[in-house]
Amino acid sequence: LSDRVVVGLNSSPELSTYSLEAALLGRDTAPVVPEVWSDQRYEAMVTRQAASTGGDSTIRAMIRKMIIAEGRSAAAPLFHTMHGSPDGLVWWVTSLPVDSATTLVGFRGGAPVFELALPAEIEPFEIGTDYLLGRRLDKDGLEHLVLYRWQP
Repeated sequence: LSDRVVVGLNSSPELSTYSLEAALLGRDTAPVVPEVWSDQRYEAMVTRQAASTGGDSTIRAMIRKMIIAEGRSAAAPLFHTMHGSPDGLVWWVTSLPVDSATTLVGFRGGAPVFELALPAEIEPFEIGTDYLLGRRLDKDGLEHLVLYRWQP
């Protein structure tokens, strides 16, 4: 995606594509349905988000209280992160950090064309035409680089 920029909000299925000169090239709508938060899943996300801020238990409790005070949306985010690959696909990590697997969906023109499922502890940060580069945190909090390859 070196010749354009794709913009999306995790609260909307719409993706807008712009040239590098900021001219709108088009809009696509991904065929996804928002998931209604379950109390258990929302609680797990709040706990994870508060814990990810670091600090001692007092700071984490304060962050947790602030998150809850903001209120929760009716639906979970449509995606956790968004990535572009050189072949023009837009990838959404549709799973949330509390899920049992990391799920990615590759879209072209708003239509899903690929779906990948990875171990839950994998956090993707670069996707190519035939690979995914990410990191994995082990139980001791150490980061490991991981590379997955596939045949297109």
